[in-house]
Amino acid sequence: MSPDTQLSRFVPRRWDELVALLQGHGFDIADNTHPRYPNEWRDDPPLGLVRVKGVWLPNADTDPDADEDRRVTFSLMERWSVKPTPFALVEREGLWLAGYAYNGHIAGNGRNDGDRNHRHDFDPMKTDDIVYHRHPFGESNKIRVPEAPISAGGALDDFRAVLAEEITAGLLDVE
Repeated sequence: MSPDTQLSRFVPRRWDELVALLQGHGFDIADNTHPRYPNEWRDDPPLGLVRVKGVWLPNADTDPDADEDRRVTFSLMERWSVKPTPFALVEREGLWLAGYAYNGHIAGNGRNDGDRNHRHDFDPMKTDDIVYHRHPFGESNKIRVPEAPISAGGALDDFRAVLAEEITAGLLDVE
């Protein structure tokens, strides 16, 4: 099978996996993402793109009709390559994970310093000094901390822990 065929088969399956991952972590798929960053998947060789944003359902584990809390979102973006790329460590089905951005976001509520993000990135094209890094929760986007590669599920688990801390500290009111 050609790499391009592998990409065209893999990318829509990866989309489904990431949607299921978000839903399994208590997020519903956002229906009104930013026009510049829509929910989408593309299999344009040599790169495939998967991008999906979820909106938090705070009581999804106990209430099947839970309402969205649009203040809290989580976005997953991955680029998959038909060729090995610098620093890429994850290979699946003959394709390489060539970049990712997993971003948890909590909109400001007037009781803190505004919007806060917690992002994990693998970006070998823009960040040659720290290709695997995170932007710590609530810190400036300019602050990057080196980290080991993280999976989409690991990034979601990490953000769910941040949410729990925010709720416990009384910084995020949940109904």
